[in-house]
Formats: sequence, C-alpha cells, structure tokens
Amino acid sequence: MQRRLLSGGPHAGLGVGNIRNTRERVAELAEASIAAPAFLRQPATVAIIGAPQNRGQPYIGTDRGPALLRRAGVREMLASLGWRVDDRGDCDMGGPVEAGWPKNAAAVEAGSRSLFEAAKRAHADGCLVLALGGDHSIALGSVAAAIASRPETRILWVDAHADCNTPETSRSGNMHGMPLGYLLGLDGSMGWLPRLDPRHLAFVGLRDVDPEERKTLRRLRDDGAFVSTMKEVDGLGIGGVMREALEALGFFRGGHHDEKSNKNSPPLHLSFDIDAIDPQIAPATGTVVRGGLSFREAHYVCEAVWETGALGSMDIVEVNDGLTDAAQAQETVDLAAALVVSACGDVIC
Repeated sequence: MQRRLLSGGPHAGLGVGNIRNTRERVAELAEASIAAPAFLRQPATVAIIGAPQNRGQPYIGTDRGPALLRRAGVREMLASLGWRVDDRGDCDMGGPVEAGWPKNAAAVEAGSRSLFEAAKRAHADGCLVLALGGDHSIALGSVAAAIASRPETRILWVDAHADCNTPETSRSGNMHGMPLGYLLGLDGSMGWLPRLDPRHLAFVGLRDVDPEERKTLRRLRDDGAFVSTMKEVDGLGIGGVMREALEALGFFRGGHHDEKSNKNSPPLHLSFDIDAIDPQIAPATGTVVRGGLSFREAHYVCEAVWETGALGSMDIVEVNDGLTDAAQAQETVDLAAALVVSACGDVIC
C-alpha cells in the first residue's frame, strides 16, 4: 500500500500550517512510486486543468478556485506521492454575464467545450485528468471528456445537490444545477455532449433536492442509477454507502490489494462538490446546506475511490473564498486540496 507522505494524515487534520509545511518539504522528500491505474501511461501523470468558471451560479469567487488550489500546494503534494504533474493551465471559461434562461448559457457552454477539448487531449495522452473548478457547471466538460474518451467510464457524483435539473425544471436558472440534466439527455440542446448512461452513475451525499429533481431521481433509479442521500449515510455509515455505490458501478473495494477483483473494471470519474461537506467544516461555498459529510466521511469517499484502482479523472468544484472570512476560506481550500490528494493515493498507512 502507498505510504502516506503528508504529515499526520486525515486523522490528524490537514490545516493551513500542515499544507504549507508539506509544500516546503516536497523538495526534500525521496522520490515515491504510485500504484496508478493500469490504463494510464507510465510514468503515471496527473494532468491538471483549471476551469475558473463562475457563470454557472450567482457569486463571483469560484473563478479563483484553480489558483487557490494551486497555491495550497496540490501540485507539490501530488508530486510527493510519486505522480508526474503536468499543469496545463486554465481554460477560457467563456464570455460575460448575459440575460436569458438558463442564465449565462452561452458562456457556460463555451467554457465547458473548452474544458472538454483540453480534457480529451489529456485523456488521449494517458493522463489522470484533474479539473480544478470553478462551479459545478464545469462537469459538462470534464464528465463529457471522460465518457467520450472511455465510454465505459462510471461517474461518482458527490454533492449536496442532484444537479439534474433542466431549463424547464430549474427554479433558479443557474447552470451549476443542470450538468447531469444535459449529460443524461434530459435536455437535448447541447448536441455535442455524449450521453451518460444512468446505469453508469452513482450519487452520494444528496440532501437538498428540488421537487422536480425528486421525480427525475426516481426515474433514474428505475433506469439503473444508484441514488443515495445523507439518510443512507446516517443509516448505513459512509462505508456501507460507498460499498453499495461502487458495487453498483461495477467495482469492488480494494482494487490495489486484490488485483483480480477490479482487473477488468471500467475507469471511474469522481465529481466532488465541496458543498457535499457540512458547512461547519467547509464553509466557503455558495450553496450551503446543514447536515453534510464530516471531515472523515469526505476523506473516506476519496480513499475508497483510490482503492478501486480505477480513478481516471476527477473534478473538485464550488470552492469560493469570497463568501467567508479569510480563515474559513483557507480551511475550505485546504480541505479541497487534501481531498484531491486522498483520491489520488494519499492513504493513511
């Protein structure tokens, strides 16, 4: 098992000081090896693509997410685990604020297509693709690229919200609440998007679902999607929920320790919205809802993803440092960076 290189690990917490100290020590760390998924080319490389989108929701600040995560040391921490890190810069996220319904549709679509093309190139290069958001509308590009590159890819959607609205069902018109609606073909206006099969989709951590989305989720469940809420986390524990979610997607936990179990499994895309976590722990985000994942539950999700041995791509979204004081913002940024590293192999022991 990959040895933890970050001091203390998730159990000890990963605050600002720990991350800064880690960043300063990266140059002194011995070169590590990473047990990367077999479908990635060697040397195992993470391609980082910034997606500084804020047009999918009403607040300025999510556009600073990629810069904040880089500043928090996400590149250095990945390198310390043994990954080769290829930072490909930021995509153009489209034009100015515009009128219409849904809101800023042209800018969001343009930005998503830019990310789609950049992520497809990174997939073709055999990289693990890491998209740094930005709001959750960027999943239009990141998930579409994963499916277009490897159609068998499974999607794990970790979020307080289902994000499967359409322009017809949305109450706000904000496109960060619609990426799955478009990807599932519930609205066919973006003809360039590949279609996501509901059987390839699992939700974890839902707790704030619009009335029309409830109907959609029932239909998706009937069509083979795995749908779980915080009620299931309360009842089964995060371990039970993740076991069921990954099994529904065709995985068995422990892929790195039992090569036979996941040898022929499909790639996995993790789409992690920071608002899946309780706002007492991750306050710097735009759509806060009480009763979310705990610090350890969030890390467990990412650790379980890594243990499948199948992570091919990931996005981390909705960090917004403009909505809290500086200390709370840094706490949220640091947690987001730590979750990325957990999903990419930073195990406890």
